[in-house]
Amino acid sequence: MRNGGVLVAIVVWLAVGAARADDVHLVGGTQLEGKATRRGDKVVIEMESGQITLSADGVERIEQRRSNVDRYLELAHQLKPNDVQGRIALADYCRDHDMQAREKSLLREVIEIEPNHAQARARLGYVKTAAGWITRDDQLRAQGYVREGSQWLSPERALELQRLRAQSEAAEREREKAQAELELKKLELERRRQELDAEAARAAERAARPPAPAYPYGVVSYGRYGYAPEPRPYRAGEASAPAPKQFPINGVRDPRDMSWPLNGVRDPRSY
Repeated sequence: MRNGGVLVAIVVWLAVGAARADDVHLVGGTQLEGKATRRGDKVVIEMESGQITLSADGVERIEQRRSNVDRYLELAHQLKPNDVQGRIALADYCRDHDMQAREKSLLREVIEIEPNHAQARARLGYVKTAAGWITRDDQLRAQGYVREGSQWLSPERALELQRLRAQSEAAEREREKAQAELELKKLELERRRQELDAEAARAAERAARPPAPAYPYGVVSYGRYGYAPEPRPYRAGEASAPAPKQFPINGVRDPRDMSWPLNGVRDPRSY
């Protein structure tokens, strides 16, 4: 395991050998921290917030110093194959300098060397049970706890949270349904408004038309009903034959004409 750890350390060293931090002193007294590289008449500084480029004339001096990664790689290179305490001490260094991945890697090396190392197990999240070492997550899961994000909830709290989530989802569905119904009502009102506007336009068009003549087909006045009545039909025994039938209005006799009998209608002149 140690050989693998050293190999990883060498790879990290090659990849981030430039992780060395430099103190860049600018003209005027400003000091910056980062990896400084001279490129012609420019100085490029790699910082945590990004990269900046300065004119070399504005840089007073650059002081190189070792970074936390450099110190970690040096100490890791000095570890012996079964040095448990050395790995614990280096894990503490990583913990204090916010290098959590390296800290956990060292603690895993410790429990590979000494499986029952309580401190390393505890820092990796293990708890000791009658069945042996298990992770804290497995223990909580076995006790019925439910993981929500980075938190473990009791069964009761998990059910309550599930109930509240279901209520929230139901309320959201109701809101969406009400919104959809409102949109349908808006569409129906808009359709009805268009129909009323069209009807009003037609009424305005009718009102604007000139009035129709009092007597259609150019007939000015033919008696009481405004048309030329047809003579009564010829009846046997009368002095003369009936005159030819006249159909002055579009070839159709007007039923209001009382000059001839109508089937089933009494002639009002006989009253």
